[in-house]
Amino acid sequence: MNIYKFSFEIECPNNNQRIAYRVEITVDRVIMVENIASFFLSYTAAFHEEVADAAYEMFGGYQVISAHHHGVDIETRRGQA
Repeated sequence: MNIYKFSFEIECPNNNQRIAYRVEITVDRVIMVENIASFFLSYTAAFHEEVADAAYEMFGGYQVISAHHHGVDIETRRGQA
């Protein structure tokens, strides 16, 4: 089992503020870290859930993406724990 953790920032489409995210991907295969970084860093502006859906489609496994959006903590989970 491999667990990859990565931090990144994306602009909120509603008010253009930068939001800090943290993702944890748990899979039973190897993912090139360059692929993880380039995937998440390719986003300039997006909604949290949109990013979570696309990341799950790209990498599979079990994923948790968390962020603090303007006073609200959001955590999305995709896949099987």
